[in-house]
Amino acid sequence: SFEECVYKKKEGCTGRHVFMKMLYYFCGQDPRCWFDKSRSWTLAKAKQNLVKYYSVVGIVEDMDSFFYALEKRMPRFFKGAFGLFGRYGSSLKEAYKTKGKIYPSEEVRTIMKKNMPEAFELYYFVKQRFHNLLDKLMESS
Repeated sequence: SFEECVYKKKEGCTGRHVFMKMLYYFCGQDPRCWFDKSRSWTLAKAKQNLVKYYSVVGIVEDMDSFFYALEKRMPRFFKGAFGLFGRYGSSLKEAYKTKGKIYPSEEVRTIMKKNMPEAFELYYFVKQRFHNLLDKLMESS
């Protein structure tokens, strides 16, 4: 299980590189993204790039709103996407959801947050930015 993997400190589930992919992705191609030991520069650059280059970045747990935002921000490319996802989204979610998913304990979540604080900070940054965008889009509708 994932919990056993974390407790045994196996590289595949506790290695910083495993869960830092989004941080590196949004940081970009600058070599400092990969060699910044403290990760503070990497995190700051990832946030800067998110704001500067990405109109919409959603979160997996709110796909409905993601398609809504895409359609509102870029209607030329995503016209009808929200409706399509509304029609087929539940069957897709059901088809691809993890069967028998076991959520990690609070202790394991605490360990993971300690091991990769930058990844969590980036996630919360993206989540807040996404919700702020949704608020603006709903106000203007």
